[in-house]
Amino acid sequence: MSVIIHPKYSEMKAMRGRGTRTGKYRSKLEARVAKHLKDHGCPFEYESRTLFYISPAKMKRYIPDLLLLNSGIFLEVKGLLTLEDRKKMILVKKTYPELDIRFIFQRAKNTISKKSKTTYADWSDKHGFPWAELHVPAQWMKWPCTKEEKVQMAKAIQAITKELAIQRYEKYYKEL
Repeated sequence: MSVIIHPKYSEMKAMRGRGTRTGKYRSKLEARVAKHLKDHGCPFEYESRTLFYISPAKMKRYIPDLLLLNSGIFLEVKGLLTLEDRKKMILVKKTYPELDIRFIFQRAKNTISKKSKTTYADWSDKHGFPWAELHVPAQWMKWPCTKEEKVQMAKAIQAITKELAIQRYEKYYKEL
């Protein structure tokens, strides 16, 4: 008798071909966006920060795909925007309203589900996330920041800690 050992869910997901790594990057779209930034001389960091957020009564973490160093803009590069991704991004935005988080979609006209008419672009607009399709717009790469704004942005990024997420979570639920 032979025993069949089932792989973990994460291993099964990788075997399906979705989420396969392209060198340093998790997807071909991320690699394409990073190349575009390099070609335009825009300094950035890839998955360099961890944002902690609270999903009702549970501490979680989120690692944005790219941080544009000129502007402090966090970019999330998405081919597929799942329900879990949408919930997570709303919670992250509630935890860090001062951070500028934006999306690069492979196809912004995709609907969020087969039964919905809401597109990725519509969802982003509704929830206050600026977005672009395939490439980072030039104005995002050279965001006009004053020295004061750069200092403020650097302080906001430095302040990203688990303790800050807990403080904001407690404050949010006290207000309810």
